[in-house]
Amino acid sequence: MGRNIVVCCDGTSNDVTGDSTNVLRLFRSLIRSDQQLTYYDPGVGTVSDPTANVMFSKWLSRNMDMGMGFSIRKNVCNVYGFLARYYRPGDDIYLFGFSRGAYIARAVAGMIHFLGLIRPEQTGIEPHAWSLYANDDSKLTDKDRFQSAHRFRATFSLKERPNIHFIGAWDTVSSFGWFWNLRTLPYTSDNPSIANVYHAVAIDERRAMFQPNRFRPSVSNHDSFEEVWFAGGHGDVGGGWPEPVSGLSKITLQWMCDAAFTKGLLIESKLLDRFLGKTQSNDNKYVPASCLAPVNSALQGIWWLIEFLPRRQWDHKAKRQRWVRPHLARRRRIAEDAIIHPSVYEKIRADITYNPVGLPPSIGMTRNQS
Repeated sequence: MGRNIVVCCDGTSNDVTGDSTNVLRLFRSLIRSDQQLTYYDPGVGTVSDPTANVMFSKWLSRNMDMGMGFSIRKNVCNVYGFLARYYRPGDDIYLFGFSRGAYIARAVAGMIHFLGLIRPEQTGIEPHAWSLYANDDSKLTDKDRFQSAHRFRATFSLKERPNIHFIGAWDTVSSFGWFWNLRTLPYTSDNPSIANVYHAVAIDERRAMFQPNRFRPSVSNHDSFEEVWFAGGHGDVGGGWPEPVSGLSKITLQWMCDAAFTKGLLIESKLLDRFLGKTQSNDNKYVPASCLAPVNSALQGIWWLIEFLPRRQWDHKAKRQRWVRPHLARRRRIAEDAIIHPSVYEKIRADITYNPVGLPPSIGMTRNQS
């Protein structure tokens, strides 16, 4: 019988020392046993460059990493190496992530699809695998890259490419690199090696550097696929705000855990219920899920400055980078066929201050609807 191998990749500037994200809440709720191995990867921007020996240099390194996602290479290689060391044929791989951590999870899945998973005795060549996957040598043609990938798989990888059993993503942010030349990675939007995909997306996030990266499957490759929009900003969907104002993030935590549990994830229900504020005790410091919880905004300080800068982004139709005008805190675009979670409609009815103008008219509603 195969095991579960569960990887949890936290979000930008998130780790175990700050306010809990849903990734950390989930990780703390996992059962750890011979049948389920777990791994936690701290968020992008949590660790400064160890070679920076001056306080200002360390601060600059950490904050550049947080804003632009420079260390995604390190995080992807760490997770890929962990899977190479512990995966055995027949195991089910679960990848969870928030923000750029969600993109890291999707990039790991993409690298496995492109290159396979290296054999355990080959750990140490993860940076070479990354360079080939990310096309660091931009002079290579697509034909050259695929030929190189074939040679890599034949030389270093397991004979059978692992399938990713489950990806659970909270509000994936896709960008890494400089804001004027943001990069994307292959098979992060469409990956036939993933069996089950669940993606929670924030309706109310408006920052330019936190634009959502939706899944775009070209055919029905997945056993199950759900991409659902929830009320709130980036941190309201993925967590990371102080506990007293985190009621919206508990809605998405419950949704994700329910989905993963039905697909075989082993969860300690008493611990999860505690984080969800369901246990009744005098010392319970955790708030429950609530559509009446506030929408928190991080659009302030340097984030406002970035709104006025032009940037490049990937054009999915043209399949190339293009310059776009300053973002100016525009609302996210929500497609006509988007799935809106029922809690959004509950919030519209119950909270007179909530007005998600980004909802298309065809799927919107009035406050009087019941």
